[in-house]
Amino acid sequence: MNDLTIFVKDMKMKVFFFGYSVSLIFLVIGCATLPEPGTAHDTLVIGMIIHTGKDFHTYSHVSVNGVHRTGIEMKLKNITTNDEYSVKTEKNGLFYTVALPPGTYRIDQFYLKVSSGSAWADTYYSPGNLTFTIVKGKINNLGMINWDGRMGGDTNVQLSQLYNYVENEFRTQFSGSGWLKRDMTNQNITKK
Repeated sequence: MNDLTIFVKDMKMKVFFFGYSVSLIFLVIGCATLPEPGTAHDTLVIGMIIHTGKDFHTYSHVSVNGVHRTGIEMKLKNITTNDEYSVKTEKNGLFYTVALPPGTYRIDQFYLKVSSGSAWADTYYSPGNLTFTIVKGKINNLGMINWDGRMGGDTNVQLSQLYNYVENEFRTQFSGSGWLKRDMTNQNITKK
């Protein structure tokens, strides 16, 4: 082999490893991170939200029509302290948070914004009468929330309580998590 052939092979190998390294970095950065439990009192809240939109306007080819799972925000308020929190869905509609202290919460709003470039469309719904309780030191599974929205009203939220489905999705996405050693409790979201 001559020097040029060795140089070309060496460059191809360096380009390959550079591309592989960059891809690996983006894969790791793009993955959702879940803080591991530190004490027996740490609490985790999980659930899923799916939005199905119909008859909404389209803005520059962007719409909230159809099924959406990622990027749905749920705004919450602690009924005792009036502290406000929000959680956002990730992959497959799963949301999780360690930020909610034990207590009773009201769901104040669901919000979805879909964007492409500078164009965007959004929708929200304020149910006002949905509450749930968080228990300290456990995984609190809120189950599945189906938010069906239609332009001009006719919006409703169905609480399908598919706890096993949510638990399986959580176990799949976070198979190595220390949280899986914790007890999981299913928490009903109730309409008051």
